[in-house]
Amino acid sequence: MIKAISSTALRSSLMASGLLILIIMMNETVGVYIVLIAFISFIITFFIALFMIIATVVPLILYGLLIQHSTIETVFKQFFPYYALFSFGFCVYLSLSDDEAYYIFVPAFFTSIMAWLWLFKSLLNTNYENKY
Repeated sequence: MIKAISSTALRSSLMASGLLILIIMMNETVGVYIVLIAFISFIITFFIALFMIIATVVPLILYGLLIQHSTIETVFKQFFPYYALFSFGFCVYLSLSDDEAYYIFVPAFFTSIMAWLWLFKSLLNTNYENKY
């Protein structure tokens, strides 16, 4: 599971950094500093993505597998729609509260949804539920 979490965090940070830089480039002229901005944003988003996956997704997986004795597919079908709705509502609310907040919350929403898909796909490929 650690390998799946770390690869998902890496993918999520690449996606979030790419979206963030794309949004910045569309709205401002950054010039030569775009490489520095990309590198710094990748490092920061990697740790944020890793923390958010561990804090939000992993407890739901462990709850479904250990407490409910469900499969990975059942856990995904049970919790993903609610997570997506809550994440969308939270990101829209915070984006509307500040004019510049969409720089952060648009990539955060798409990255969180894709992190679920990537993590569950890698757990299904490794047949994770058979290890309990």
